[in-house]
Amino acid sequence: MGKTYEEIRIGANTFATSTKILETVGQAGLQQASHDAGLGLLAQTMIPAITLKAFTCELALKAMVVKNGHSYGSVHKLDKLYENISDENKNKIVNAVVNEMKKSNASYGQSDFEKDLEEHSRLFIDWRYFFEKSVTANLPFINALFDIVLKRLEIEHKTTR
Repeated sequence: MGKTYEEIRIGANTFATSTKILETVGQAGLQQASHDAGLGLLAQTMIPAITLKAFTCELALKAMVVKNGHSYGSVHKLDKLYENISDENKNKIVNAVVNEMKKSNASYGQSDFEKDLEEHSRLFIDWRYFFEKSVTANLPFINALFDIVLKRLEIEHKTTR
């Protein structure tokens, strides 16, 4: 994968598609959770799905960093990448995530977003090595961030064609 905006955007969409497939299989496992095979299927797909979801967020933010005229160097942390995207994208992302999170937590605000982003900044790194230490994630936050950064990429792509 290259380092141009378009190459990184395509990479993010590739991993997003794989994530969605894994989640679909995992949901099928969840529906059959009363069977041991269903639980195994769920565990075998949801951990990689969360890992790929985090990686997709990283790639999407990297594409936005490049689009904003910056270099991301060897940065992998979501919060540090977020700092280098355009103010417009920051505002759109934070507002959309906060609005989504308010559906389940009415008091969720920008400071909660910033805290969640910092706490999940190493999500890809931590979850790909889930077997080495205990890992947790705020899945509603990650799901919202995933959906919204992909949506922002799509909007940017449509406006630059």
